[in-house]
Amino acid sequence: MLSRKALPKFVMISSCLVSLTACSSIMSHTGDNRGYYLGTQANNEIIGSNETTWGIKSLAVLDYPFSAITDTLILPWDYYRNRRSEPSSLRDRVAASEKLNHTDEALAQANTNIIQ
Repeated sequence: MLSRKALPKFVMISSCLVSLTACSSIMSHTGDNRGYYLGTQANNEIIGSNETTWGIKSLAVLDYPFSAITDTLILPWDYYRNRRSEPSSLRDRVAASEKLNHTDEALAQANTNIIQ
């Protein structure tokens, strides 16, 4: 059992270690992003960006191994989520692409421009 003197030190070290565990991976998976190794990809973008400060880059470097491990553990969930969300037929994929690119809105705007 920990002594009374060692307890605050233990709590502080434990909380620091917990706060470093896979922040990028957790944040990337809470959004609507799809793909594999999202936390590791986010760290790559942060580290490679010229607009990111050295303080954030150093945190991304520290977070990198934790995100890689967490992304590997979450890989079955990512596979399930990606397979479930993929359209099955060509028609469904084209419709999903048109919806993503707002094709209907662009065609409607083009038609109103032609009529005027």
